[in-house]
Amino acid sequence: MSYCTQLFSIEEFTFSETFQFAASVRVHSEHPIFTGHFPGSPILPGVTYIDCVKMLAEKAFGVTHCLKKAQSMKFLSLINPVNNAEIKAEGTFIKNNAVIAVKAVFFQLTQSNEKIITAKINAELIQ
Repeated sequence: MSYCTQLFSIEEFTFSETFQFAASVRVHSEHPIFTGHFPGSPILPGVTYIDCVKMLAEKAFGVTHCLKKAQSMKFLSLINPVNNAEIKAEGTFIKNNAVIAVKAVFFQLTQSNEKIITAKINAELIQ
């Protein structure tokens, strides 16, 4: 089990035959990573989004993947898991044998249902 598996849990997940996905992911604010990042003001480390992408791919395809290459990773706003522990993800997987290309956008919803984009990931995973 990945250390980050304990950080996230997938609450909702849809995956279409066109390889589109949508997910609701819970960030567990009591996870030990937040004692160091940052004490008294927890912020989700950007690098953990990659593990979340891997979890979503595993949910979609039923096999474990690891990062092959990250073409781009943009972290656009901070997530404090105490204030708002739910993040949404939408994107596309493109499967080519053992390699899966992924384009994902992570966001949070405001009370008026506006999207606040937190991260954009373009990466390749491999079995």
